[in-house]
Amino acid sequence: SLKMIWVVLGFLALGVGLINTYLPSYLAAYSVHNNKGFVMGVYEGIGSLSRMLGPIIAYSLVSSSVRTLYLAYAGIIFALSLIYYFKQKAS
Repeated sequence: SLKMIWVVLGFLALGVGLINTYLPSYLAAYSVHNNKGFVMGVYEGIGSLSRMLGPIIAYSLVSSSVRTLYLAYAGIIFALSLIYYFKQKAS
């Protein structure tokens, strides 16, 4: 029912909000001082990658085939992020 969906989404939003607030500070507190930047960078990179791949994987589980435009959009975003990464690395 619609009421149950709203209850589940409320708990999901609460859980994600708490984890996204708590986890970065937990990682920073328990990482070695000279590796904090690396640890936080890996955390953010994995988070960004999961936000990009998560909808594709979820959609492919629901749908019989992933739509071409959605994959093209994800590919463009991924390519732009790689270009940005290598551009920043070079400078």
